Amino acid sequence: MNRLRSKALELPGAKLCCVDTSKPGNNTGAATFKDRLLFGCGLHTRDLAPAWSEERAPDVLFIEFPRVRPDDLQDPRRAVAVCNDLLQLARCAGQWEQAVSEIKGPNFERHFRDAPGWKKQTPWEIHNRRVLAALTPDERRLLDEQELPASKIHNVIDAIGMGLWVYGRIN
Repeated sequence: MNRLRSKALELPGAKLCCVDTSKPGNNTGAATFKDRLLFGCGLHTRDLAPAWSEERAPDVLFIEFPRVRPDDLQDPRRAVAVCNDLLQLARCAGQWEQAVSEIKGPNFERHFRDAPGWKKQTPWEIHNRRVLAALTPDERRLLDEQELPASKIHNVIDAIGMGLWVYGRIN
């Protein structure tokens, strides 16, 4: 069972790619799972999504995508900034979709959720601890090998957390 109710993820060898988009499409965190285990993660600092080989391309793409909240619209200047940020995030998400569809075709499975849709309103410090505690030693080693800057690692931890949430390894 998986929280996305994805039939594709129930198949042996299924690959899930989780993406934590980041404005302006830079410093995007990504994590790929195969058979429910983390097998790749990293920070994408270019505007473009990775070019996958057929072998590594995910079967399912799960993208965290923020939404406008009513508080964002109270101040006109803030509303404009939030809308412009969302346009950049939409562009980033579209590039990831395009990268997968070039290999898998246009009908591959994709899911979008805002952060409260998968991690609720958990403070980032608690969320990061839960994600790291849920990793196997091999998964933790994979993350540590990335040597990510402390100021950006949260993007990759979020992407990993998304996959752990999908598979019920964290709440």
